[in-house]
Amino acid sequence: MNNLCQIVFICLICMGHVSLGFSITVSDLMSVMDANESFVLIDIRDNHSFQQSHIPGAINIPFQLIKTKKMPALGKVIVYGDGIDASQPLEVSTILSQVSGIYPDVLEGGFLNWCAKTLYTTQPKGLKREHFQHITYGMLKKAAKHNSNIVLMDLRKLAGRQSRSKKSVQTLSDLSILFPDIPVKTFDLNLLTENTKKRSTKTNNDKLYVLIDQGKGFSEIIARQLKSAGIRRFVILSGGELTLSTKGQSQVKQLSN
Repeated sequence: MNNLCQIVFICLICMGHVSLGFSITVSDLMSVMDANESFVLIDIRDNHSFQQSHIPGAINIPFQLIKTKKMPALGKVIVYGDGIDASQPLEVSTILSQVSGIYPDVLEGGFLNWCAKTLYTTQPKGLKREHFQHITYGMLKKAAKHNSNIVLMDLRKLAGRQSRSKKSVQTLSDLSILFPDIPVKTFDLNLLTENTKKRSTKTNNDKLYVLIDQGKGFSEIIARQLKSAGIRRFVILSGGELTLSTKGQSQVKQLSN
């Protein structure tokens, strides 16, 4: 019965019939930290991602584990995920709210939003190879159902113009067909920066950009430009156009080899 209630609750949220009242912004979380209030911060990402970097003071209980773990009365709890799949922290919040003595909140925008608003993480300082967060085709399809802030940043034609290759023009996958509910934008750094500044004064829910290139690393060049311009809420679609043309099957084959 509990599982059925959880499923119904999540579906109602996604359909817009129920609004999630237990949410907290990045600025609210920082205020709670500064005030030294008693709470438990739970990171539900996988352990590898947690070890690379996380919000200081967080404990790691991965999503798959927390669904079956018997939790004690922890009092005030703040849950955050990767900021891509919004359904996971919502589901965890629903589960925890049914435990006596736990009062859960969800961090809006997850870890990506935290990193976009502040550089305060556990990632070691110093010179190191820069790593950008990637998302698979399957993850993007799933996230599209629950995250209304996603915007596809199409770099494929831009990457083609930068290439000196004289090969025939490649037919590109139609993003509006593959992802009919997600807006698609072309890259314009000045316009992005201007829009981001305007949004920052009105709302905490900045857009999450998914960078899509020809699969040859051009997204990382644009990612560095975005970071330099102060835009940090973005991920890169692994494989780019190759992933799109096979609807993620190329990634499945790579993982199986």
